[in-house]
Amino acid sequence: MLVFAVLFAGLAVLGSLVGFGVVGHPIGDQALNSYGWGLCIIGAALAGFFVFVRQQRRKPANH
Repeated sequence: MLVFAVLFAGLAVLGSLVGFGVVGHPIGDQALNSYGWGLCIIGAALAGFFVFVRQQRRKPANH
């Protein structure tokens, strides 16, 4: 799970770089900013989810 969290955190960083216009270039007068911010939000959400799941698995069950 931690590997996926790191993978999606990297995707979020890449998305933010595309959103700021540091990475990528417009193709046919289409701005990539909105796609980059979408990648950033999805990557951050999935990374947070996998970290949450990992933390829940580490907690002992109270019976």
